Amino acid sequence: MGATTFRWFKGDSAHCKDMEFLLDDGLLIFNSADGVNYAIPLSDMKCESDTDARGTIWRLPDGSLMLSDDASLQPGKQGGWFSNTARSTARAIGLGIMVAVVLGWLLLSGIPALAVYAVDWVPEKAEQRLGKVVLDSLQARKKTDVTVDLSRRKQIEAKFQVMKDAAGMADAHLTFVPGLDNAVAFPGRNLAICDRLMAHLDDDQVLAILAHELGHIKYRHSTRRIVAHGFYNVLLSLFAPDRTTADMANLMMSQSVVMAHSRDAERAADQFAFDLLKQTGRSPAAFAKAMEKLADVYKLDRKPTAYASTHPSVAERIDAAKASAQGN
Repeated sequence: MGATTFRWFKGDSAHCKDMEFLLDDGLLIFNSADGVNYAIPLSDMKCESDTDARGTIWRLPDGSLMLSDDASLQPGKQGGWFSNTARSTARAIGLGIMVAVVLGWLLLSGIPALAVYAVDWVPEKAEQRLGKVVLDSLQARKKTDVTVDLSRRKQIEAKFQVMKDAAGMADAHLTFVPGLDNAVAFPGRNLAICDRLMAHLDDDQVLAILAHELGHIKYRHSTRRIVAHGFYNVLLSLFAPDRTTADMANLMMSQSVVMAHSRDAERAADQFAFDLLKQTGRSPAAFAKAMEKLADVYKLDRKPTAYASTHPSVAERIDAAKASAQGN
């Protein structure tokens, strides 16, 4: 291999001179300023700077520096150094890992935690209006009148008022809705229970279900879920190339992360119900019986795949209610 010229600097001083080197089997061979021949393994050389218009600066074992624009001395060409491309790739990979970790934390923990605090900034009137819109939409779908007789409704409302007072939510508003099989809590201290659900339960079991919905109101789960979805949409729109991709990503989030936090919210509402039932002289066993009856009526899988459900398994909720009733 022919000799190549490089500029040699004495230490970090400005004293320099042009010299020639040879590369031979991983060795840098050159004559020093004092006429001594040196053969230095490239692995013993330290790259002091990335390649630029001037070349690459190398630190030699004796502390001197060499500046060369020879391609054979580019980092990664000899001695196991990363090339500029490899360095850029490594940086990109490192940055990608950091972004993935941050995004993962935001999706799994950051945004749900932020939503807990963000709901305090939601005006109460706005929350009430939102709840009313949802409730009015639900009632607009009804084709028939509520099938539960008025006397039973009044008895449940009277008993439920005692529970609301004990929970410090006397202004929570209960609506009976026809034609559906659910009980739902809305933003703004609104909740509804459907007549077809009540048809399968006695009054104690209905009150146990309502106590659970009061738990959602207490912790403002509906508003938190809306706020969290808003944050997810904003975050995904920043990284998604188009709206369609963002919507698909948001749908996937709903099937995984959001459902996981929904299950946590359901557990919190269950525990609130157990405590409230005992506080008002009732037993969480009524909640367990309600779950057992509804599972039988609606043929529910008592142990569904966890990630595919917004609620904990029926079996888990029944066990938790029974344990609470027994004082555990």
